[in-house]
Amino acid sequence: MLKKSMSITVPQKILVRVPNWLGDAVLAFPAVEALRGRFPTSQILLMTRPYLSELWLVQPAVDRVVAIRDGSKRAEVETALSLRREGVDLYLTFPRSFLSALTGLLAGAKLRVGYSSEGRGWLLTHRLRRDAETLKLHRVQYYLKLVEVFGEVSEVGPPKVTVTAEMREKGDEILRKGGLSASPKVGFNPGALYGEAKCWPQERFIELGRRLVEDGYKVLLFGTLGEQGRNAEIARGIGEGCLDLTGRTSLMELAVLLERCCCLVTNDTGTMHLSAAVGTPVVALFGSTDPALTSPVGDGHVIIRHRISCSPCFERVCPEGHHRCMRSIEVEEVLEAVKRVGGNGR
Repeated sequence: MLKKSMSITVPQKILVRVPNWLGDAVLAFPAVEALRGRFPTSQILLMTRPYLSELWLVQPAVDRVVAIRDGSKRAEVETALSLRREGVDLYLTFPRSFLSALTGLLAGAKLRVGYSSEGRGWLLTHRLRRDAETLKLHRVQYYLKLVEVFGEVSEVGPPKVTVTAEMREKGDEILRKGGLSASPKVGFNPGALYGEAKCWPQERFIELGRRLVEDGYKVLLFGTLGEQGRNAEIARGIGEGCLDLTGRTSLMELAVLLERCCCLVTNDTGTMHLSAAVGTPVVALFGSTDPALTSPVGDGHVIIRHRISCSPCFERVCPEGHHRCMRSIEVEEVLEAVKRVGGNGR
């Protein structure tokens, strides 16, 4: 068990294994910034899956981003061994997998810090317990605890992703081609990689989209390649006034397009956190998961959640078969929230 505060010599090189998923990566931004504040002269390297590289490249606290070639376990091992030759003084792992702890050992880090779980405690020189109280923390605080073990850290704000003028130009070109440059835009993120239990019914997204278009908004549909079928049905249901961008943007193009929206309506997803990080208010629909752990961070967001006895269950598919936690959320209350945080369209 790691002591509350650990005094160490200032490390020359720090390697951080950051989370594998978009939402968790965004929520880890404050911890990386706090690490920079604690060790301002150290070189900070981040190891990440390739698809998140461009997100971390805009994080000013980072000196270098090391992408795991194809995101595979073998590639992670090879990447860690390649870093061993450079000399790593301190290693922090945000993921709780066995492999992410092994990575620090393979990279030759003298000090290795992480949560003790998945039978990996012996791979870490300094361990934090993932006890009941820790698991109740919002993910921002959960990651910050790994930095706080080195002593008091400088105050950090909510996650912030800054887009460049060049990125904005690419995003605006997408909107011009879609004929949506001058219209107030509401983003929709109807899917969720974790599973159907997180998802508001698609017929509700269709009805909400139609109502918004009638009120003078345009709708931008976001999602991954695997969600193209669902979103295509939603786009057809909404009709004119909806631009389906599912699987058609890079991560930073998505960030720019979210920045151009007056609001995002979303399930509990990584896109939700990216939207909050670029300053766009979120109407977040929660059911199977707990907003106390993963709510969007910052001001101006609205969380809609109807408490029922079996929620949160954290399951991928509703174990009761009724999906009542999400079906109880009505279109009218979401529409009212959109207009409250995103303006009145016309």
